[in-house]
Amino acid sequence: MSNTRKIIGRPLLMVLAVVICLSMLRLGVWQLDRAAQKQQIVSHFQAQTSLPALKFDETSAISGQADENNQALRYRSADISGRYLADQTLWLDRQVSDQRVGYAVITPFQSGSRVILVNRGWLPVGESREQLPEIATPNGDLQLQGRLNLPTAAPPLWDSKYQVNDGVVWQYLDMSILQSEFDLELFPLVLELAPDQAGVGGFHRAWQRIDDQWVNRHKAYALQWFALAVAFFIASLVVLIRTR
Repeated sequence: MSNTRKIIGRPLLMVLAVVICLSMLRLGVWQLDRAAQKQQIVSHFQAQTSLPALKFDETSAISGQADENNQALRYRSADISGRYLADQTLWLDRQVSDQRVGYAVITPFQSGSRVILVNRGWLPVGESREQLPEIATPNGDLQLQGRLNLPTAAPPLWDSKYQVNDGVVWQYLDMSILQSEFDLELFPLVLELAPDQAGVGGFHRAWQRIDDQWVNRHKAYALQWFALAVAFFIASLVVLIRTR
């Protein structure tokens, strides 16, 4: 009986070891692929931030449907003149800062014949979600500085049957729906207000860092998976030799 178990067990153990090792190697390769993707984003960010700031009127040829142009303008610094449309402020829900949940305050900003959404920063949720924080918005003409970014996308596993907004509180920025809210053209990117600009109605602004840490993290994960695969392979060999 014991010999029979050995005859059956050894091939089964070998197959199991190979499957687990290949799975670990595949996860390592996937992490390297993620590192390569993040490297492209970092390189694009570094290239964009090295360029001079755009004047908003220089982007007049950009269409709301021009996805390639949106990517070309993403992360560019921009200077925009105009005024806030304070009564149309949006609150982007479930935004996290320093491990605290709150809102991103999004106020439309009219510049000439177009409107751009300005992310003014983060505010914590108050004592109750039934009442939004009170904010003040500057009146009159302003000159804003910041960087352009893509609108906040739908959360993972978002179902189209869910409601995108509840009044002025939005789960993500659906630009096609928002365009219907304005008589003027809605610019397809969002301006993230510069953290060091004062007097323009900004709040807590700690925008996502885009640097080599993104890439190095995935490379470290890949190395861990490869090391685990090697260690598991050696351990499996030892077990197989001892069970001969």
